[in-house]
Amino acid sequence: MTSGFLAGYGGDNGPDGPGTGGRGGTVNLFATLEGNLHQSKAFEMLKVSTNEPLPYYLRFATADQLTAGGFRTRPLGTNRAITDGGIPDPAIDLPGVHQRLFHATVQVVNFDMRYLPVYRVLAKTQKLDGSWLYDVTGDQVYSLRSSTKGRTYSFDYAATEYPPAGLASSRLDPQSPVREYAKVPQQQQFVVDLVRRLTAGKTNDYDKVLAIYTYFASVNGFRYSLSTRPGTSGSDIVNFLTNRQGYCEQYAAAMAWMVRTANIPARVAFGFTRGTRLGGGYSLTNLNLHSWTEVYFSGFGWVPFDATPSVSGTVTSAWAPDPDHPNVGPSSSAGAPGVNPSGGAGDDPRSAPHKNELDPGTGATALNPA
Repeated sequence: MTSGFLAGYGGDNGPDGPGTGGRGGTVNLFATLEGNLHQSKAFEMLKVSTNEPLPYYLRFATADQLTAGGFRTRPLGTNRAITDGGIPDPAIDLPGVHQRLFHATVQVVNFDMRYLPVYRVLAKTQKLDGSWLYDVTGDQVYSLRSSTKGRTYSFDYAATEYPPAGLASSRLDPQSPVREYAKVPQQQQFVVDLVRRLTAGKTNDYDKVLAIYTYFASVNGFRYSLSTRPGTSGSDIVNFLTNRQGYCEQYAAAMAWMVRTANIPARVAFGFTRGTRLGGGYSLTNLNLHSWTEVYFSGFGWVPFDATPSVSGTVTSAWAPDPDHPNVGPSSSAGAPGVNPSGGAGDDPRSAPHKNELDPGTGATALNPA
């Protein structure tokens, strides 16, 4: 069984309806992911085809509201419709930021939610009706009236690579409204002291984030497990950081909490790892459900960091290298796949020894109709 850490970091104020708690209810994305990962058998949820050789995570939601009760998704229903105006991408013209345009089609097999799984960065959507809206702040597509159930849809997206040197030179204005996502409502002295020690001597946000990210390495005693050991500290996050055992939700939430403790905006993202190769595409099952951390860098937007150790199908990048294999660089999206020697990306993530080195594509950009 999992500890109370998930209950402490769960909760949600997302759209209600099918797959989300029923009319008037709310979806707990943490509990949804936890329940599916604990299934005894894998079952297919999505079929995905894309012309990108090595796609990054297929993402459907974020949790960016941190209260004493944990990370929660923001209330939806006041966001923009998908219009011709689009949404500007803050990183598209920056030196060293590489973006390549790809096309994907998703066939929903068994996934009933009001959030739409898409690769980032979105450029254009097809086969979606006017009920689907874009949450600008959370970078997520959702509907208050429709569900993903039984849908087939397509979209264009730009796979994005961020230069470490550029992230290191990024400076966020102290008065920026994005500072809202650096708030921690209830400081834990254990966490404060740990973050202070890890970031000592670091002079920029990127180096601080990388120090926190690297802390979760297997060489530091952290391991992936669907069960956690109980603690005695009275704090779920302190128990997790002390016992160093858990799965993706806990790593994502813990890293986001620690990054915020360093006064840097962070949130939790939900989606799927790449899945198993199936013909010209991928099959994504309940065991591919995943969660990771996204950190905001001025001029670049939200950048992903996946702190979960030892999971097949997770990815590393030039800006977030595998801390357990620091001398192994990421493979290019256009190059040879970095296959985990113990198994493919679609294997049960509970049994793999370390990450795959794949090329991620993520960021923030425009969403336009077909």
